[in-house]
Amino acid sequence: MQRNYKERFGLVLEEWKRFINNRPIENHLAIPEFIMESWNRCRKSRVNPYTVRADKVLGRVEIDELLVRNANLVEISRPFMQNLYGFVRESGFVVALFDKQGYMLDVLGDRDVLERVKRGNFIVGACWSEEEAGTNGCGTVLLLDRPLQVFATEHYCINSHKWTCSGAPIHDPDGDLI
Repeated sequence: MQRNYKERFGLVLEEWKRFINNRPIENHLAIPEFIMESWNRCRKSRVNPYTVRADKVLGRVEIDELLVRNANLVEISRPFMQNLYGFVRESGFVVALFDKQGYMLDVLGDRDVLERVKRGNFIVGACWSEEEAGTNGCGTVLLLDRPLQVFATEHYCINSHKWTCSGAPIHDPDGDLI
């Protein structure tokens, strides 16, 4: 039976609280296996579940170097990002591009949404690897090397509980993660 957003949010949040407080999960069907595995990795890596922003953000010089190293990827990806953004414009979504280490290279979105996500350091140069930012639609995708979606309270860190993120890895012609 498909639950509505509010019901699912609350159900997963209760299980997240149990997990964070070292209590046993009661409803294993509410948490996908890949999310549970990610939460366990985050706990083992000592990711702070109560963080309010991604903590690892490059300085201006490092960001410039990051963008130079990834200039081809950004240039090739930009038209696809703009096309995708055309479908989600004025709907509260953003479209972002990350390198294979989880550093944000580019982001498109409505001005008001971009301002809101900045508070959590969802900005160019911020690292969204799972080890830095917990279970999320960038870091977990990179680690598992497959497309996936992380629903609101499935995020390990509370700062991302308002968002649902979908992501997919990008590979070069040889099949290597870019």
